[in-house]
Amino acid sequence: MLVEGYGGTIPWVPISALNGTGVSDLLETILLVADLESLTYDNTKNAEGIVIESHLDAKRGITGTLIVKNGVLTKGDTVVAGDAITSTRIMENFLGNPISEAVAGTPVVLVGFDKQPTAGALVASFTKKRDAEEYLEEQATHKQAPASQTIPDGARIVPIIVKADVLGSVEAVEKEINKISVENIYIKIIRAAIGPISEADIKLAQSDKDTIIIGFHVGVEGKVRDLNEGVGVAINTFDIIYKLTEWLEIELEVRRPRSMERVASGSAKVLKCFSKTKERQVLGVRIESGTLHVGNQVSLVRRDFPLANGTIIELQQAKQKTKEITEGECGLMIECKTDAVPGDIIEAFSMIEK
Repeated sequence: MLVEGYGGTIPWVPISALNGTGVSDLLETILLVADLESLTYDNTKNAEGIVIESHLDAKRGITGTLIVKNGVLTKGDTVVAGDAITSTRIMENFLGNPISEAVAGTPVVLVGFDKQPTAGALVASFTKKRDAEEYLEEQATHKQAPASQTIPDGARIVPIIVKADVLGSVEAVEKEINKISVENIYIKIIRAAIGPISEADIKLAQSDKDTIIIGFHVGVEGKVRDLNEGVGVAINTFDIIYKLTEWLEIELEVRRPRSMERVASGSAKVLKCFSKTKERQVLGVRIESGTLHVGNQVSLVRRDFPLANGTIIELQQAKQKTKEITEGECGLMIECKTDAVPGDIIEAFSMIEK
């Protein structure tokens, strides 16, 4: 977006909400632009607008704030905002005072939505409630199902429940969560809503113990923690978003599926078998490649065919015990149930958790 003075035509006004400076200039500029662009509204039409915020009021229910973009919103109308519906029985201005109508450009607070309207949802008003219900049904019919997301092979799905004080907070937390990337973890937000962490959230989470419940600027209802003792899901609340994401990354890392990967260390050729017991053998070998370490797991290979696995118990070179050997001839003691013979190959490896 290019503004005046930087190659564009969009006017800009420096303001400070902290000091209150520039606000009068901003309002004058808005009126000037509206006049130059001939911005008008039709006062004979039912109101159209957009939701800018919603939250759950403990006493009054779900409350939504919207901007009327065209027409007139009148007390007694029925309003559809996305897939939510309410009447204008309680309609307030930005100061919280009751109003009977709102024209284009007016912010309005409506109380009593049947569900939480999302920020950015389009608003339409109707004189008759039946017309509003029919419009809502029609919108639901034409709503497209979201595209399914491919889950990588071997990934673990971690369900997450997000609760926050207002819709804007819910969306902000969702956005930050979706930025988190942990190998072999697929994040699935199964509920994102306003209000405190409740018993209903625990009941939703109990089907999967990997579920994580996060609260942002909200509390936890009284019986939730007692109820969770039998469910065992992770619950935490935060007031700072970066602390929320830091904690969540740790929780996801704990849940990350691990796999063991075989990493080759070295190999040696068996020259002579000095002694053997039931499960241990002392062998004379020559290093063929890499390094042998005490504690390495080994594979006994004969004619390119693996016979058995074992472990290096001890290494000696020049009659001196050592922890590792990289070249030359040496002696080693391995723990292995299959007897080695001259010509066999000892392949040393470690199992690394990935």
